[in-house]
Order: sequence, then C-alpha cells, then structure tokens
Amino acid sequence: MNKLHVAVRLLQLLNEKRSITTRIVADDLQVHVRTAQRYLNDISVLPCVVCDEEKHTYSLSPGYVINDSILNTQEISLLYVLLDYAAHVLGPDRAAIPAKVKQKLAQVNEVYHVIQEDGMEIASLVAIRLALESAIRERKMVSFTYTRYDADYTVEPYRVVHAGGFWYLVAGHEGKLKKFLLDFIDVVTETDQYFPAPPAALAAKLTTARTIWFDEGDPVKVTLEIDEEVAHFFRRKQFFPAQEIKEDKADGSIIVTLEVANEMDFFQQVARWLPYFRVIEPPEYREFICEQARQALELNT
Repeated sequence: MNKLHVAVRLLQLLNEKRSITTRIVADDLQVHVRTAQRYLNDISVLPCVVCDEEKHTYSLSPGYVINDSILNTQEISLLYVLLDYAAHVLGPDRAAIPAKVKQKLAQVNEVYHVIQEDGMEIASLVAIRLALESAIRERKMVSFTYTRYDADYTVEPYRVVHAGGFWYLVAGHEGKLKKFLLDFIDVVTETDQYFPAPPAALAAKLTTARTIWFDEGDPVKVTLEIDEEVAHFFRRKQFFPAQEIKEDKADGSIIVTLEVANEMDFFQQVARWLPYFRVIEPPEYREFICEQARQALELNT
C-alpha cells in the first residue's frame, strides 16, 4: 500500500467522521495497530489535521470538510496540502502533475464563490458558465442580452456566485456592482476590452460574502430587541453575520446587533424571526420592516 493511497484514505476517513483513532484506521486499512499509528503520525504534520494527545484521536480542522459542490476556499486549501504531499511522494520526475492540478484549482477559486449549496446543480447552464469562466480569468469584458429586462449589457465579470439554488454573475456595470441571474443571460460574447482587477475591499467580499445581497459599501449595523420567547436561540447560536448580544434584559429579552449590506439583505436574515423582534435602529430599517408587514397583511386579508 503506497503512501499516497494511505494519505487519501486517511483524509477520507477524517472527512467522513468527527474523529478517528488508531483502531479505526487499523480496521479500515487492515493493518496492525502500530502501522496505523505510524500512518497517523505521518499525516498529523498536515496543517488541516488536529491531534488530541489526551483522547488519542485525530480530526479535521473546522472548515475543512469536503462537500459535493464546487470547492470553497477551505476545501481548496485542503487539496493544496494533499497535492504538495503527493509531489513529495511521487518525486521530482512526476511532480509536474500535482503542480498542474494546483494551477487549475487556483483558477476555479478565482471564478466561483458558493454562498449556499442547497439545490445546487453543478451541471446547469454549462455553456454560459464556461464562457464566463474564460472571461473572468482573462479579465475581459463581456456582452450579453439580459432577457429579464430585454436589455443589452457590457460588463466587467468578477465572479460566478451560487446562492439559494440560483447562479448569479457578479459584475461591474457603469461604475456600479450588479448581479445578473444566469437563467436570464442569453449568449455571452467576449469583447476586446480588458478591465483591471477589482479593488482589494471588493475582491475580499467576492470570496467571503455570506449573502447575494452584498455590495461595495460598508455594512450597516442594525440593533434589534429580541423577544424572550426566542432569545435563548441567540444565546446558543450565531444566526446573523457579526451578531453580538449587547444586553440581557430583566424580562428575558436581549439586545442584539448585526451587520447587513442593505434592506433586502436585512429582510432575508430576519424574516424567519417575525414577529419576535423590534428594530431599535436605524429607524429607516424599522419603517422598512413595517412596510413589508403591511404588504403581507394586505395580501393575506
């Protein structure tokens, strides 16, 4: 059994289970416990593997679990580690192979960002995505007809994003950041125009955004009073980006702050908690929630 095969199998076990022991490895690989211990000692040098010396267990660092989707940043980092290990085992004569795979992974990571994987179909809209992949990597502007508005656009394509079961193109258009549903994009054509790399702040958001509603501006801080009936959920788990409990009130309610990109981002985050919160500030967000409630009341009366 070669070292690369053992390393791949150990990473599979780490990915499938919360933690593994020498006995689990010995049974799975059908080797002696001492051999299993040697294998685990070898792989424990990888930065993604955590060794608990007291419990004698090995586990994968948080954020490195691999899912059936386009790879996110942490998953690609894990594969980089494995490819470096493969290059070491294969030797200099065959090290070019993992090096080429690493290069392709880097290109994928520059093109895609997955916010939510629910209902994701990787094979959908292949022709459109392939055309956008090329343009994003080469930083070439593209033209297309957006059938939703029956309008033609020439944009700077920054990233293809998957969120909530839909594919989006995040692009610069006439000095503004816009999102286009790929379902409505008809025939992508590369132009002869190149565009510069997006500013550092925007580039960071393109890889870390937690909602499709993100934009270039600074986040808005919103303060909520959460009713005592659901406050215990927020004490146990962080539901909102940058969520902080600022005050525990005597009646059991709590004061919570969160960060949002805009009103639609805010509504998407808090809608599930209606009617168990009150917007303290900013006041325009309080009015926005009231308006959404009024419209819902009209439609359901």
